[in-house]
Amino acid sequence: MMKRYNIIFVLSSMIYMLIANESSAQLSKEQYDVLNVSYKDTSVKLFNYTIETKVWSKFLNSSDLDFYKSATCDFFDEEFILASQEVESKLWGLHSKHLEKKKLPAGIEIVDRYDLALVRTTEPIIVGKYAFVFQEAEDNQFLFILIKENGKWNRRCSLDLYQEPFVDPIIK
Repeated sequence: MMKRYNIIFVLSSMIYMLIANESSAQLSKEQYDVLNVSYKDTSVKLFNYTIETKVWSKFLNSSDLDFYKSATCDFFDEEFILASQEVESKLWGLHSKHLEKKKLPAGIEIVDRYDLALVRTTEPIIVGKYAFVFQEAEDNQFLFILIKENGKWNRRCSLDLYQEPFVDPIIK
């Protein structure tokens, strides 16, 4: 009899965890607001799930790249540095989340196959007034940094983390 109660308890706990995990596997309204600003006025095929890439967060805290960041982002200050240090810890434990077409800009086409998507993105990481969105494509990787000013998100900086070198097709 006790075994039966243990099995029922374990099964109901597992079902609860699955339901709780499924409900938390959605982007928040604030994260969709960030994506809408990031992809406003663009036309792109976007993979229908966020990607779990985490390595890009190392870039934010690399002192070797401080000159590059300060040259391209006019708000590179102590508050930004503190926010960027928090990004890495927020990334760990995140899982892919489904993107809802109706919550994205009209120019975004959602693609179900990873290999057909021209662009894949992480879920926006929001730390205080800053938001960070990593985007990868076949030949480039970008980090969008947004700041919330007067209650609205504004894309203030785009860092080119990787760009495939140009090869002149005539030289091949």
